[in-house]
Amino acid sequence: MKSRIPKRQSRAPDVVAFIDHCCAAVDNSIPLLRTLFLAAGLGGALLRAGAVADFLFLTGLFLQFSIWFQNWWLREPS
Repeated sequence: MKSRIPKRQSRAPDVVAFIDHCCAAVDNSIPLLRTLFLAAGLGGALLRAGAVADFLFLTGLFLQFSIWFQNWWLREPS
C-alpha cells in the first residue's frame, strides 16, 4: 500500500493578499500625498530651495493629474 505525502502548501495567496493590501493603502493615500507634495513644493519655493522645490511641486501636480485622469477614465459617458 502506498502512502500519500501531503502537498506542500503554497504561500502565494498570502503574498498576493499582502501586495493587494499595500496597493490599496497607497491608492487611498494619493490625495494626502498630493497635498503634502504641493505644500512642500510651495514651502520650498518660499525658502528658495531651487530644484528640490520644483521636484516636490511637480510631483504634486503629477499626482493631481493622475487623480483627474482616473476620475475621467471611470466616468460614465453621458
